[in-house]
Amino acid sequence: LTAKAEGFGGDIEVTFGVDENNTIVTVDIGGKYFAETDGFGGKVREPAFTSQFIGKTLPIAAEDVDCITGATISSKAVIRAIEAINAQAQ
Repeated sequence: LTAKAEGFGGDIEVTFGVDENNTIVTVDIGGKYFAETDGFGGKVREPAFTSQFIGKTLPIAAEDVDCITGATISSKAVIRAIEAINAQAQ
């Protein structure tokens, strides 16, 4: 399941691989045109952020996600994309 939302530097694409129970088994954040600032919004691609999704079952609520300090716009873009993915999974 894939969705994207506008981040600080442009679109952030979020892709989740889910199993038959809608449990997240893989996650990829970024996309072809990912342009978030290194050291800030770019952290949404790092395992410290992405690993929090593995093993969770859709739907995921915004409060289930720990945002990155100093990268609120990027973190919220990921949350908006997750909300779109949740809608796809319904």
